[in-house]
Amino acid sequence: MSTVLFRLKASVLSGADINTLLEEAKTGISQLPDTEVEYIELRSYPDLQPMERFDRDCLIALAVRFGDVRLIDNVFIEKTS
Repeated sequence: MSTVLFRLKASVLSGADINTLLEEAKTGISQLPDTEVEYIELRSYPDLQPMERFDRDCLIALAVRFGDVRLIDNVFIEKTS
């Protein structure tokens, strides 16, 4: 999952469309056997409000179930100038 997060981070920093990125990541992860994506979201930092565009510090958070195991992870993205 960290690989997915760091690829998403790089794409966000390069200006890619947020909603498209998150949907493609969800679709890709969901294709793995016995996998359920609970959420993949862009949230402002530190207040964790939903975001539609990258205009301030944020994080990408995700939760995925692999069988009976629930994995959660996030990556911080700093907005510079």
